[in-house]
Amino acid sequence: AKDMPERQEFMKKQWRKPWFPSKTFLPMLEPPETFQDIRVAVGQLLHNVFTFHTFPGGRNGEEFQAFIRLLDLLCAFFPSPLDETWSESASGNVGRDCRLSICELRRLLTTYIDEFMIQQVVFQPKSQGHHSSWTAASEWVLDWARIERAWRYCLRPWGTI
Repeated sequence: AKDMPERQEFMKKQWRKPWFPSKTFLPMLEPPETFQDIRVAVGQLLHNVFTFHTFPGGRNGEEFQAFIRLLDLLCAFFPSPLDETWSESASGNVGRDCRLSICELRRLLTTYIDEFMIQQVVFQPKSQGHHSSWTAASEWVLDWARIERAWRYCLRPWGTI
């Protein structure tokens, strides 16, 4: 606990400097296998958001807007690292298909959100002295089955990711 102020100061200094992978970092990646791993990891991330994440504020909440910003980022850059020659040689049309499919997901979620987001009621314990009671709260979730039926990640059926 004594070194906390020193650690906080160190972290402040570290975060002032933006970090970008250098071109010397990129050759360590093996293009075909790495792209496959990245594609699967992003697919799993998206599926987990659809399946398990709640959006307390619904479509206007911070969590959903952060998810849309993540999709914006993936739509713009996925799966391209800084070196475009790596991206084109490693992923070719598959990389472009993944990027375009994420752009389509973003369009679907912002245009037709009422079809893909549902409100559910959950009961949470509320302590009152020695007794517990329950209180109802609502939360918004994405209808993962509907999304995965309407949208294909990297233009592939979900079972083949």
